[in-house]
Amino acid sequence: MIGPIARITQKCSNKRASHHQRLILRINCAMDVLTDYMITAIPISMLWKVQMPLRKKLALVGLFSLTMVTTVFAIIRTTSTTVRTTSEANMTDHHDHSWIQMWSSIEQCVAIIIACLGSYRSLFTGHRKRLGEPQQRPSGYSRNRFLRGLQRTKPGRATMELNSIFGGTETSLTIENGRVEECCRDVELAGKKSSEHIGSPDKRLCGGVHILEFLTRHPDLYTSLLPDDWRHFFATHHFPNILDFLMRTDLAAFEASGTRSIATCDEAGWLGGAVPPSSLLDYVQIVRQHSLDRTLASPSSIPASVSEHALPRHLAVGMKPKKVHEVARLARYVDHLSKELSLDRSCHIGHLVDIGSGQNYLGRALASAPYNEKVLALESKPLNIDGARSMDVTAKLAKKEVIMRNKKQFRSQNYRKQHRAKASVPALDDDEDRSATETEPSENNIQYIETVIQDGDLSSVLSRLPPNSNPPQQELMVISLHSCGNLLHHGLRSLTLNPCVRAVALVGCCYNLLTERLPPPLSPHPSLRSCNPRLRQTSSARDPHGFPMSERFTTYPHRHGPGIRFNITARMMAVQAPQNWTESECESFFTRHFYRALFQRILVDRGAIDGTATTMHAEDDSKEGDESDPAREEEEKEEKSQPIILGSLRKQCYASFTAYVRAAVEKLNDDPNHAERIKRCMSGLSDADIAGYEEKFGHKKKELSVVWSLMAFSAGVVESAIVVDRWQWLREQQEVRDCWVESIFDYGISPRNLVVVGIKGSKEGLG
Repeated sequence: MIGPIARITQKCSNKRASHHQRLILRINCAMDVLTDYMITAIPISMLWKVQMPLRKKLALVGLFSLTMVTTVFAIIRTTSTTVRTTSEANMTDHHDHSWIQMWSSIEQCVAIIIACLGSYRSLFTGHRKRLGEPQQRPSGYSRNRFLRGLQRTKPGRATMELNSIFGGTETSLTIENGRVEECCRDVELAGKKSSEHIGSPDKRLCGGVHILEFLTRHPDLYTSLLPDDWRHFFATHHFPNILDFLMRTDLAAFEASGTRSIATCDEAGWLGGAVPPSSLLDYVQIVRQHSLDRTLASPSSIPASVSEHALPRHLAVGMKPKKVHEVARLARYVDHLSKELSLDRSCHIGHLVDIGSGQNYLGRALASAPYNEKVLALESKPLNIDGARSMDVTAKLAKKEVIMRNKKQFRSQNYRKQHRAKASVPALDDDEDRSATETEPSENNIQYIETVIQDGDLSSVLSRLPPNSNPPQQELMVISLHSCGNLLHHGLRSLTLNPCVRAVALVGCCYNLLTERLPPPLSPHPSLRSCNPRLRQTSSARDPHGFPMSERFTTYPHRHGPGIRFNITARMMAVQAPQNWTESECESFFTRHFYRALFQRILVDRGAIDGTATTMHAEDDSKEGDESDPAREEEEKEEKSQPIILGSLRKQCYASFTAYVRAAVEKLNDDPNHAERIKRCMSGLSDADIAGYEEKFGHKKKELSVVWSLMAFSAGVVESAIVVDRWQWLREQQEVRDCWVESIFDYGISPRNLVVVGIKGSKEGLG
């Protein structure tokens, strides 16, 4: 069937066979290059529509484009393997198969290396984290004597000072050994000269100003808020140096007297600019002293089981690296705490109650090996519960639901199942709480309960559990990962309102969602803000579950009336993490803030909103002979005083200020509350007019960035006060045997990293 070798060689070496080989190789090369380009274009086109930083997007595009390297080798394989041979009959060009085989092998190896490049990043980032220098805390910050000091000790070994940053007062508190000693002293925050000029900048920076009024107030808000020497210092330095000065510069290097020179000062000043004024140094020092130390505890000071970070892959599905870090750390922390409590013969933690479980990442980790804890997941949104159940299947904690193909049979069985479930549930009285929805017992350690938690009393939830899993006879621990707003307050109160709850370990966040417990102060808080309906509404909530919790914070006396208050602006700024800001991130979100403030100025100038409220010492322009309708004017004034909430826009809208304004107006045209007024006032606004605003106020962007950074820096004290209030409330409860607060997450990964822990005393001790 196969002819002689000589005949085959002669037949395959002629011109026709050689031409056929070259044609096949070239067609193969062209198809190879074309398909590579098509395969590369698909993810790049999808990636370009994803909202992510441009630098990261370009890096991924470059990574995907590396597949083009394989096309280079495919072309080389086709063009450089031709060999010319001469025989007696003719001279032919043919391809050397040994070279073709070599270049094909190189192409395959390069393709494999390029496909694996995406996984190399984790090796280098992990290496930097292990070998990098530990995060150094700048001088002046509180060392959290009550954070780590109260761990495993009786409450009371704490010293805390509350000055005017907390509540607008010059009184400081010293809490030590359960006693509260009031030590009145003069706290000079901004220097005597600066204080005379601006009053108390700390009070205004903590909720007393709003960024929307930055370009609409007369006189200028930047000039009204900051003294001359502060503004001169900020004007002579680049913004990254200003941010480093507030957050990281070691103030101990400054001299305590004179001009306070520093080692980095030269003839031109500090870092090529002006030297920080004494009043600013005093202010930064005071804020740092009253901000909690957020540094993660060193591995040597906590158990090894808590310091580990690994999380099984099947549990990490759907989590971002930040969530993986949080879940791994808190799960080990809760497990370690539960085991320590179990050493007490009078306490045995049988169930963990996760309030606000969401997608139940934390509960799923605790219900899996090696912990195998029983978890009650309380969540108010059915969609989150459904998503959590599907993730349980992925994590192999639950069996996948079998879908029957016979629809009639499936509907019949489903109807009978629902009918039996309704018949087994006892009828509820009209006065009985219906907030909890019963669920069938789960085959794994997780049980989901749909409920809205409105206070710390969990009896209505626990009583609706099936009899075989009802844990009132067992001890419970209430846990939560980033409880929003008052939910953490409900979790803390569950320790005293439920006999079966023996411990709580809660991490809070979203302080802007907290409600206010106290009525408005008798004396108005120092402010440069206009009258805002939202401020009036939130400050008059008088919610008994709101801030502050502790009696000490509620009755704290000062010249503005008893109690410590933070308005919604101060609480919203408290969720910022300025120490984690990078230069590129600052440029991005400060551009967004500047565009929003400048758009507010356009709205004021064109009469879309009332601008008289933002002018200090505004005069009444009404005249006696004016024949306008007073009722109509009052209605228009009330309409214009309503705040315009723009919300977020697409990333493409921030390419230029003109694009931003056009997108903002288009969005507001769909707002039923403001559409008619916006259309009337913003008609005729040309691109030249918009560009004129940007040119006129462009130099204000740095000033806005400075004020925003000062607000975020000062709000660290607001967060500290909120956390201390929760710890103080635990100390005031007779049932609580021990309580403490400590950092549990890496601040660079998860800024809301403080866990509040409370332990109830033994039953014998309570009796």
